[in-house]
Amino acid sequence: MKTEYLITFDEKDLICTTVQQFKQFKQLLNTHNDINLKNNSIKYKEIEYPITLATGKLTDDSIYYDLVISAETDTNIDNYSDLLREVRKICQKLSGRQIIILHDGLGEYYCSLGYPIIYKIENLMRKLISKFMAISVGYDWTNNSTPKEVTESIKGDGKKEKTNILREVDFIQLSKFLFTSYTNNTDSNSFIQSLKGKNNEETIKVVDLKKFISYTNWERYFETKVQCDSNYIKTRWERLYDLRCKIAHCKGLTKTD
Repeated sequence: MKTEYLITFDEKDLICTTVQQFKQFKQLLNTHNDINLKNNSIKYKEIEYPITLATGKLTDDSIYYDLVISAETDTNIDNYSDLLREVRKICQKLSGRQIIILHDGLGEYYCSLGYPIIYKIENLMRKLISKFMAISVGYDWTNNSTPKEVTESIKGDGKKEKTNILREVDFIQLSKFLFTSYTNNTDSNSFIQSLKGKNNEETIKVVDLKKFISYTNWERYFETKVQCDSNYIKTRWERLYDLRCKIAHCKGLTKTD
């Protein structure tokens, strides 16, 4: 794996401003007790990593150092992570500037570990909901048991798979399928209008009003059969969605993630 940083210094500060040689920059990193920077490698806590280092001047007269630190995938990941953190800390403190991360090798590594897990969980949830709904409601369960928000989230040519709409929706829509309230009775306006013709003495049955109450699919089908709190699933699915988006948009994951 490779991590690449663009480290810049304001020429006015007279720190690491020698473009012709790397001596100043190397001396800067070597002030750290656990870091020993040589020509083609950097050693941190007895582990050595290959590096490439290039330098030059930006159009605003800033001096830049393009530093690439490599590591084998079977290396001590924690040690590599600590080294990267210390390099960033030293350079940001001395330059007073944020380090520009050109490539996050560590984040890429954790993304490669995380994606198969996310993939399996997502498809397991699609399978669980689809199988449960088909068995509980019937073959055409998607027609009458899918919230409008979920149906409208599907992009494309308008041709939706009738037997299993959940194969086409985004990750977060699986949660919305379970926890978005909806009613199958779309004639609520005509019911309200019908009240105008009734006098104040007439009685309206509760059973007639209940037809217009919105429920979630969780309340309709799952709540009485699944021994799990809905909020437990909902909050964790949203957290998984955030992690999935990090992977999909190449933002990188941390070890904690």
